[in-house]
Amino acid sequence: MAESGHESTMAVRTFEAMLDASPDAFLALAADGTITLANGAATKLFGLDRRFLTGLDYRTLLADRSHPEVDRLFRQILARSTAHPREVAWVHADGTSFSAEVAGSLFPAGPGQLPGNAAAGAADATDTTPDGGVPAGAQVLLSVRGTSHRQATNADLRDAMSLLASTLESTADGILVMGSNGTVAGYNDQFLTMWDIPRKLMEGESGDPVMQRITGQLTDPGAFLARLMEVQGDTTAESYDVLDFKDGRAFERYSRPHKVGEDVVGRVWSFRDVTPRRKAQEQAHQAMLDLAEQAEKLRVMAFQDPLTGLANRAVFNDALAGSLQEPRLKSVDVLLLDLDDFKEVNDLLGHQAGDDMLIEVSRRLRGCVPAADVVARLGGDEFVVLLTACPNVDEIAACIVRCLHVPVTISGGGTRLARPSCCARRTSPCTRRRPPGRTASCGSIRT
Repeated sequence: MAESGHESTMAVRTFEAMLDASPDAFLALAADGTITLANGAATKLFGLDRRFLTGLDYRTLLADRSHPEVDRLFRQILARSTAHPREVAWVHADGTSFSAEVAGSLFPAGPGQLPGNAAAGAADATDTTPDGGVPAGAQVLLSVRGTSHRQATNADLRDAMSLLASTLESTADGILVMGSNGTVAGYNDQFLTMWDIPRKLMEGESGDPVMQRITGQLTDPGAFLARLMEVQGDTTAESYDVLDFKDGRAFERYSRPHKVGEDVVGRVWSFRDVTPRRKAQEQAHQAMLDLAEQAEKLRVMAFQDPLTGLANRAVFNDALAGSLQEPRLKSVDVLLLDLDDFKEVNDLLGHQAGDDMLIEVSRRLRGCVPAADVVARLGGDEFVVLLTACPNVDEIAACIVRCLHVPVTISGGGTRLARPSCCARRTSPCTRRRPPGRTASCGSIRT
């Protein structure tokens, strides 16, 4: 028996040493709330000597506002119901208030028993109170842990959240964060503004009204919904597209997975209004088209007669020079012609009538000459035809004479003959230098 008592005493001392070594404050409470045991960490936390703590009602250590919460915890422990830790306000010996987390458990504390020693307490466990089934002499062990270290962390977290919120609200993009379960996890005011969505609609239980409001603004809601289904099928996918609105606006839509560590917890959607940029691009594209059109007009003006559409003198000269330098060609024929009495048409019928006659003459000349050869207007009523390697020059010259003897109908002035004063072929050496064996022909016969 003496040996058993000695072992019990040693176990109690060992347990007390373990309690004193704990960084958490421990308070053993009787059923009426009186403190029966306090460890060293409790004396430091509350600023009271262990002698003063023992025998105190634990409620004297609480701030007034925390009494109901801890009393509720105390009753839950005695009733052996689930009692979750909670953070409450305590009072230091110097009168200052501080926050600490409290948790508790029930243990039998009969003579010679240790908290948590089920074997030692088994004999007394049958002695219960009439109403609660709690072993006689059972006590509540409260664990109190200071949370001052959390305050700095919480302050940093609040600052980070405030900075994040400020960043989201200051961005020009509309941001929508969706949870993996399909619920809205967050959004900024710019998102509501861009999509013209009332805040109350976003706070509703169903997301269908919001989706209907969004798709109702788009020119292709089917493509919008198809992209949603595509990314929902692949939680790690990123996507980008451009949404066209019925009112002419355009939004860039970018989506990427929302991760916490390596876990995908949702999806972030960002929307950017690119309407001004698209309009600027369209204007730039139209300006390029206009510039190309102007360049083409300038090119035509440089190489084409503006009245008749025939080649001008510069084109004829270049074509003639190139033909004379081409060794494969056997002949180069030039037919020159001008119109008799053309000045009278201008003087009697006006310059518009003269222009009409020149245009009709040009059309008839073009109809007589193969498409590969050159018909040019040198100026005034002078025209020239350049035929290269042509086997039927005489036939072409005869066609020209025949066509030009057909009267030309002039608006307001009846008909006139466009009589050529020179249009025939005569073979003679040209003053231009040409390769041996090359024949140059110049028309110079009066009709």
